[in-house]
Amino acid sequence: MNGKFLTVASIALLMILVACGGTKSESVDVNVTPNSVLSSSSESVDSTADSGMHMVDPRDGQIYKTVTIGSQTWMAENLNYEVANSTCYEGYVSNCYEKGRLYAWKDALESCPEGWHLPTQSDWSELFRTLGGKVSAGIALKSTKDWQKSVFDRDGKNATNASGFSALLSGSENRNGEFSYDGKAFFWGSDYYNDSLAYFMGLRSDSDEAYLLGEHKDNKYSVRCLKDNPSAKNEFVGKKALPIGQTNQQFVDVRDGKVYKTVTYGKQTWMAEDLLYEVVNDEGCFRLYCQGNGLYTWKTAVGDAYAQENQKGPVRGICPIGWHLPDTTEWNTLIAFLGGKNLAGNVLVSTADNGFSAIANLGMGMCKEDQPDFCGSATGFWSTVKDNEDDKYAYGMFVITYVGDESEVTFQPEIRRETMPIRCVMDEVAQENASVGGTEAIAEKVENAAVIDSIVDSRDGQTYRTTKIGDQVWMAENLNYETAGSFCYRDSSQYCEKLGRFYTWGSAMDSIGAFSANSKGCGSGTSCFPTYPVRGVCPAGFHLPTLEEWKTLVATAGGGYAAASKLVSAKRLGTGFNWVDEGSDDYGFSAYPSCNMMYDGRSGFCNPPVNYWSSIESSIGGAYHMNLRNSSDYNGRGVGFSSIEKYHAFTIRCVKDE
Repeated sequence: MNGKFLTVASIALLMILVACGGTKSESVDVNVTPNSVLSSSSESVDSTADSGMHMVDPRDGQIYKTVTIGSQTWMAENLNYEVANSTCYEGYVSNCYEKGRLYAWKDALESCPEGWHLPTQSDWSELFRTLGGKVSAGIALKSTKDWQKSVFDRDGKNATNASGFSALLSGSENRNGEFSYDGKAFFWGSDYYNDSLAYFMGLRSDSDEAYLLGEHKDNKYSVRCLKDNPSAKNEFVGKKALPIGQTNQQFVDVRDGKVYKTVTYGKQTWMAEDLLYEVVNDEGCFRLYCQGNGLYTWKTAVGDAYAQENQKGPVRGICPIGWHLPDTTEWNTLIAFLGGKNLAGNVLVSTADNGFSAIANLGMGMCKEDQPDFCGSATGFWSTVKDNEDDKYAYGMFVITYVGDESEVTFQPEIRRETMPIRCVMDEVAQENASVGGTEAIAEKVENAAVIDSIVDSRDGQTYRTTKIGDQVWMAENLNYETAGSFCYRDSSQYCEKLGRFYTWGSAMDSIGAFSANSKGCGSGTSCFPTYPVRGVCPAGFHLPTLEEWKTLVATAGGGYAAASKLVSAKRLGTGFNWVDEGSDDYGFSAYPSCNMMYDGRSGFCNPPVNYWSSIESSIGGAYHMNLRNSSDYNGRGVGFSSIEKYHAFTIRCVKDE
């Protein structure tokens, strides 16, 4: 930003120039397409951005370059508006002038000037789409004047600034007040992740891809404001998640990280957006495109319940953990609460903050029985109920909006092989839990009483998701605490953030006695006889699991073959793991392929792909570990327990003390 402020005289001159038509447009209009981004000259785009008109922040007179990308107008510089608790990188004011201030999430929500807002996940995603996807966006968003000079960068090849966004390596400050400048740029978004985390957009010098992740709200990142679009309603801009039982709540589907809005009517809490969980195969679908667009056949929607003739209780189907597919009784309860079939339709299609937000998805194909020429656009959602008269059909709930915006609700059988959206309703036990404790008690209930929550490791401030499965509470992420004998894959902090650190058995057991004398001296070449449980290198209140604790987890998850799929992450597993099938991650355990490394940090093997240490020694030179295999065409599916040399290095999952 070069420390630019407008004086009274310069503001007056600016107003005269605007009145006389002597200035350029308010923002640089790039209007990029995926092809133009990839072929643009970085020099020409940078110079164009520099020559554009600047917007003025009326609060303090600072001026910022702007850039229009597709239909969005963004600040092309980081925000430098001073609020309490905001900081300059390493305390130097010069860094604020050059790269903007750093904000905690709470402050970032209120930081943008009037007419601008902190971008939502949808806003960031639209930017990615305009630029041709996350990889193209990551390259096009980075400034050539900063990233190409970075010692972390790969010769500047992944920085073109073809968008004019001019993202800088701006650094960050963690919740402990520690600054970091290691080839990254983080920008806050306005979306809530959970009580501890919020979403941000990140760029890295060692990766081409732009990404959206959740991070602790007390960390301080940069802010880029997005200009309000008068024709588009930004329903969640700058809003905090409200307690459950009110509208505007959000929750995270732990299987793939997608965030959904919810709305509560009476005693029911519904998803206020269509489910977008990607299925592996939707067999028998009539449509050309059956995956990834929020449309599902009935068989896919109900999942395992399809083969159960006498299904009792709620049918989860492919709904997120703690939610289920509604039956016709639950649909009718909702409709009755909203005033009946003739009134409910208008509420269900409302896009207001407290709206169900049903969107027409079935075209103009439904007409009134007594007025066949009076037709309207239809919105349909599956129920769990089969048509008893014809097993080729199942019932759907339809909202029909006629000409003149008159809406009504009807139930009709639909061919099971047709595709329709899904709206899930929260399980009663999860609603009861949330209504007692409000926002602080929000947790996603799953089978066998699993609950998604989080802990903070007091040693370094890192936050980890946890999941209660049966009677056990497990860390739902791999440990990333740095200690002697641990390392990152390829010595890259990027891999540590994704996979956690690798630990030899001795380092996992805390053989140096940093946290407890119980396992001091446990390592390769020696036998030890600790008292169990062994904390090892785990956070306070957690410990390294025994072999029996691993076996209890596997049994709770349905046994070897079934448990492998239910415990493995449902997220894309990334390059190098195409032979590992994505799991269903029913319990939010989110096991991720991490291979088997040697003590030198580089050599190893990935078959089986998921390995975790136990605290049980097998011999002077060996210890037991648990491994998961989840492949339909390579090494099979199942869980194994075996001994291996202690000098191997695995990832760690800690389990909570009883």
